[in-house]
Amino acid sequence: MNRSLAFRFGYMITLVATVMAAILLIATLFFVTHFYDNSLLNAERQIRYTISTQLAKDTEILADTLAIQLATPLQHKDHSSITKTLQIMKRQDGLEYLYVYNRLGNIVYADKHDDAIINAPVKQVLPLGIRLNPNIKLTQQDNKIHVNVPIIGEKGRIGGLIYSISFTETEKQIQHQSAALAQQAADMLNRMILGLIGGFFALLLLILPASQLLAKRLLKPLGALTERSRGFKVDGEPVSFRLPRNDEIGELGDALQDMQEHLYDSHEQMALMAYRDPLTSLPNRRGLYQELRKLILWAKQQDVKLALLFIDLDHFKQINDSSSHEYGDLILKEIAQRLLKLIRLQVKQQDLPFPEDLLLSRLGGDEFVAILPDVKWIDEAEEFGLKILESLQQPFAVNDKYFSLSCSIGITIFPDDATSTENMLKHADIAMFEAKRTGRNRVRFFMPEMHRLVEERILIQQGISTAIAEDQLFMEYQPIFDLQTEQLIGAEALLRWRHPERGKLEPETFIPVIEESDQIGPLTLWSIDRVCNNLSGICQNLDQFKLTINISSAILDRPEITQQISDILRQKNVPNHFICLEITETSLMQNLDSTLPLLQEWKNAGFSIWIDDFGTGYSSLSYLARLPIDGVKIDRSFIHDANSRPVVEAILALSQTMNLMSVSEGIEERSQLEELRRLGCHFGQGYLLSGPVGVNELRRMLKQPEPEIH
Repeated sequence: MNRSLAFRFGYMITLVATVMAAILLIATLFFVTHFYDNSLLNAERQIRYTISTQLAKDTEILADTLAIQLATPLQHKDHSSITKTLQIMKRQDGLEYLYVYNRLGNIVYADKHDDAIINAPVKQVLPLGIRLNPNIKLTQQDNKIHVNVPIIGEKGRIGGLIYSISFTETEKQIQHQSAALAQQAADMLNRMILGLIGGFFALLLLILPASQLLAKRLLKPLGALTERSRGFKVDGEPVSFRLPRNDEIGELGDALQDMQEHLYDSHEQMALMAYRDPLTSLPNRRGLYQELRKLILWAKQQDVKLALLFIDLDHFKQINDSSSHEYGDLILKEIAQRLLKLIRLQVKQQDLPFPEDLLLSRLGGDEFVAILPDVKWIDEAEEFGLKILESLQQPFAVNDKYFSLSCSIGITIFPDDATSTENMLKHADIAMFEAKRTGRNRVRFFMPEMHRLVEERILIQQGISTAIAEDQLFMEYQPIFDLQTEQLIGAEALLRWRHPERGKLEPETFIPVIEESDQIGPLTLWSIDRVCNNLSGICQNLDQFKLTINISSAILDRPEITQQISDILRQKNVPNHFICLEITETSLMQNLDSTLPLLQEWKNAGFSIWIDDFGTGYSSLSYLARLPIDGVKIDRSFIHDANSRPVVEAILALSQTMNLMSVSEGIEERSQLEELRRLGCHFGQGYLLSGPVGVNELRRMLKQPEPEIH
């Protein structure tokens, strides 16, 4: 039969006490009351502090993780990806508000879908007392945590994420539990008081040491609970609050145990959100750093090598643009499964002290990282990379649609190439970039000299804006002559860079680098504007003249840039028939369907269109017949190679048949000039006729249009 605490207290007093003086009774009552109050207060205060501290920490981790995931969508203004990334936040209990704002502080996303506040300054919608301070991530106010974290892109801060989570319900639960505990404590205290009073009258001879010993014995379980609550930490070892008792103190221990388990469950859910990719359930970037540090430590202890493969899907954005992000997400899930299968097959014979699933991570977007532990030889990593290439080239079937993909892989080896997590990822990323630069769909190992190439490319990309602002760029013009009459009929505009440290740079030095960045648009617009300004002063007294402008393939699929090009050409005071736009054969074949309407628009506006480097792009006659072109430029490689004479004859015959003008590039010897004349080539350019000249020299040559052939 279970006995209550008051019953046992009275029973022990009856056995021990004989006499109790009034002053001893008062002292005992005071001690018991004070101890109960302090114990309950300390337990509640410690639990409240632990919960609030851990919730704040988990909230900050979640906010940083979301900021990383939002960087790419915000930079590309991909609202659907922003919405999808924040879906998990909408299920968060206690979410008061959620805004994503851009670099200007204007709202681009709101959880309430209120169109009235989209593009409004985020400061106007924040609660009273909350300020947008970039140096303060967390602000606690009235049982709410207000979070403001920056979103960092490739070029720095591009916006921010701000939201508020109310912990009112958690506070109510704590208050409810505290009130229940206080009521239980009050009940126990009342029963103890009644027992003491009964014992006082029954046993007047109770002595003070006996009463103190009795009180300590009774209150020992509650003191133990207090000590355990002080040692409780969410990220520490679990604490057992359960006591082998069937009274109120046992119920108190059970209640504390239930609260601890609930808090652990919440912590695990927050950790899963912070360290796992929600789409594939693979470790995300934060999870990769955590696991890679452990693997590096393990590799050092075992004296083995690790191979890290940085996998980037080639042109994956085209799938999202042409189909939908839903299709892209399904393909990413399938890619994760294929990669996991390859990893499991690769390491199935190895006895590893960690799960195989931790060897694959998704950094975000279309980037994955695979890790091979205990690599015996370097070729093993390359063979595994080739297996990945082969696996991802197999078609992906999604809703009766088939998609083909390829990827570029960079590999770095621990400890040969790097010994830290950061350097391994950095070096593998550099090697992956080299794989893309050299043609994509291939594997590249990290080499130390890649550092220099990357740094040089970064300097060029960073310096082009300064070059435009400080007038370091200038145009030169290589004259084009009628090969039959030797009359100057036009010129090709060539961009040059007068670099303050490296001197005069030819376009092949920096144009390919700029084409891989967002700066190719501003550079192209600057070049066309400068050429049109020069041309307006040249063609005033001319009836016919062709000034050719090279159009980069990197902007053909960017309608906003091509529209700006069309606007500049229309606005300049230059006859349209004087301007000839050159586009390489290779770029036309790669973007024919999207480029054809643009070429027709330029053609209708009166501009001439020539195919540059003709003969190198393997275009078919059916494609050529579709193109609204006026001429072809024969690539210099055919002019310099005597064995390519049949190719030149075929190109000239084709141009005559299709009524196209023909221009030969790279004429540097008189024999080449005479042969091209004999074959009937219309126009030509090259150092035999004239090298590139400045605009003033071009004006002078127009007054004496025959070349000075040496």
